[in-house]
Parts: sequence; structure tokens; C-alpha cells
Amino acid sequence: MSLAMRLQDAAPADGTILDRAAAVLAVHTDDNGMCAGCLGAWARLAPSPCEQRRWAASVVERYANRPNQD
Repeated sequence: MSLAMRLQDAAPADGTILDRAAAVLAVHTDDNGMCAGCLGAWARLAPSPCEQRRWAASVVERYANRPNQD
């Protein structure tokens, strides 16, 4: 599957913040020290981990083990 397809299907618009964070983690991966997600989405060379990946990792770390408060 191409990176463009992974970016398009990464997160549904109605997903939870954890769903969105997981999608970011899936796309913003290390490619020889550069972020593959930033390169594929914006043609931007960004060191890995990029800001998006750091954000997603912090969301998962903070909220993954919390009880659902619906």
C-alpha cells in the first residue's frame, strides 16, 4: 500500500483522539532518520521523530490506559 493511500485512510473524521493518534503513529515512521509521513504528506524533510509523532506518542501515553468516560 502506498504512503498516499495510508495517509488518506489513516483516521476517520469521527474517530477518537486515540484513533487519530494511532493513525499518526502508523504513518509518521522513521525512514533512515527522516519522517516518512512528513515526506509523503507535505514533501517536507523532517527528522524522525517529527512533531506529529511526538504529539501522537504523548496522547497514547497519557490516555491509552484511562477508563472510558463516555
